[in-house]
Amino acid sequence: MARRPPVARTAAALLSAAAAAFGLPAGAVAPPQDGQAAVALVADIYHRYSARQNNPVDYDGREARRVFTPQIVALLRRTHEAHAGEALDWLSDHDIFCACQDFTDIHAKVRLQRLDGAHAWVAATIVDPPAHEPPRTLRFELVRGPGGWRIADLFEPGAGGLRRALDEDARRFPLHPRKPPATEPKPAAPRPRTGGG
Repeated sequence: MARRPPVARTAAALLSAAAAAFGLPAGAVAPPQDGQAAVALVADIYHRYSARQNNPVDYDGREARRVFTPQIVALLRRTHEAHAGEALDWLSDHDIFCACQDFTDIHAKVRLQRLDGAHAWVAATIVDPPAHEPPRTLRFELVRGPGGWRIADLFEPGAGGLRRALDEDARRFPLHPRKPPATEPKPAAPRPRTGGG
């Protein structure tokens, strides 16, 4: 059997070490570009929170499907429907990506924490210098599907996950079937006149 050259042995050792670091079996390391694409999705979100862009993602509106899994999109829409009668629901009052109500100029350091096949875990440490607040680290769970990477859950500092909050909201505020709109009774048709004398 031919011996592998030192470079090949070193590369194999590095791949095995990477597999161990991410909790994967040896030889099952996902291509690096997969992790880079997951990181890029989160980095792009925060790029839009900078003062130069000032164009945050409309994550619970028209851009929801671009950043979230279909399951999260459905839960977001369900929560808005459950609170449709309120002036402002908890999702609209709080930006989940900056864990804040307002922002000025957010900068983010985004890094891959773990990659396991079609699942990736990404951390984003964000800071808004004009706000003079300490950095906050949010953690993302992403799933790779036919359309690429999408966020399956999001964890804010000191809080549970987004999916858990949406599930809890669904339990506390069940949707009730909508009643059909009341219709006014139709006026009675005029009686035919009978001939008489």
